Amino acid sequence: MLVNGKVWPFLEVEPRMYRFRILNGCNARILSLDIGGPSLWQIGAEGGMWDVPVPVKHLVLAPAERADVLLDFTKFAGQTLVMKNHKPPRPVSNPAPSLESVMQIRVGTTVSHPGPRAIPSSLPGRKADLTDPVTTRYITLNEIDTDEPTWFLNLNGVHFDEGPTTETPKVGTVEDWVYINMTGDTHPMHTHLVTFQVVGRTPFDVEAYEEANEGPHGVPGGIDPTPYATGPMVPAPPDERGFKDTVKANPGQFTTIRAKFELPTDVTPRGSLGTDVLGPAEILRPHHAEIPSGQPFHVASPQSGVAVPHHLHAPGDVALQREDEAHRLVSQIGGWGEHAWPAPIDHADPLLSAVFRSCLGNAAVPGDQCQGENTGPLTASCRGRDPRGAPMVPSR
Repeated sequence: MLVNGKVWPFLEVEPRMYRFRILNGCNARILSLDIGGPSLWQIGAEGGMWDVPVPVKHLVLAPAERADVLLDFTKFAGQTLVMKNHKPPRPVSNPAPSLESVMQIRVGTTVSHPGPRAIPSSLPGRKADLTDPVTTRYITLNEIDTDEPTWFLNLNGVHFDEGPTTETPKVGTVEDWVYINMTGDTHPMHTHLVTFQVVGRTPFDVEAYEEANEGPHGVPGGIDPTPYATGPMVPAPPDERGFKDTVKANPGQFTTIRAKFELPTDVTPRGSLGTDVLGPAEILRPHHAEIPSGQPFHVASPQSGVAVPHHLHAPGDVALQREDEAHRLVSQIGGWGEHAWPAPIDHADPLLSAVFRSCLGNAAVPGDQCQGENTGPLTASCRGRDPRGAPMVPSR
């Protein structure tokens, strides 16, 4: 496991309260994090700060999800704590093999910057509480020919680059979108340029819904799964209190979100921007071949009907067959023996930004640089048998 580009690193903290901003930057691994002793209080997510802090036992984050949390190390002076990753609780389903140890936290004995002494009772943020949706859209998640080498995923029974844009909300309106997951895994569903409220999740009879509605490439979009529900909607848990841009769509459930489609104040629709302005929906295989599964949606001006393109995708899964081998090789680089917890993380007081990544792929071997998702500004340093090096500045 990499944290800010370091393999199983350590972080030195003072015995006081800290604010961590955490991003799951893994390709596919859904994290379930805890630090053993200190309590976690979540104060925000992708859409900003909340109105009140929420206590959480485990921080469950799918790829692309973020969490703003408070941790109090006051009672742990002089102790060494280990942040661990556990198997996510059901109904979350993730094929990633076990990878428990994440990082070490070394609590000092003196305080140079006291900071806050108590968890605040209220915050200057907001709760997600949208009302009065004007319509409901039904979006299906299909997995086709899973036993064949040509298997693929899609949304609404349509390939990534085929078919017209079907979702065209108007600026200023509130809509409910329902993600109907008929696959075997949890998928993190992400919308570009709009945040939303998680309303809840409803169990349903996947087999009956598919049998009644299946087309050549899965079930098309627009078909209400409510008649196939096998129980009541489970409301969003406390850790989904605020606005988000990524939600976990679990298998065997349909997940309802509610969004207000607004444009930034400095953006004005000017002519048709077309339907080919898309962001990539990357679902990576070991050889980094893309299996796109996204769909564009257009936010239309209520006056002119001119559309501004957005994008919906599942930045979800990766085939993890090689991960056990990568894990073994990385452990040889100095993760456990005399070099246990070898690399320190620099942090700007009092804020620590952490990016968690799994080290996958052929290149996780001594002398090579980690590949997989470890590209871009946070590149893992896995060179040689001792990954010590210049500490990385945390992401902002």
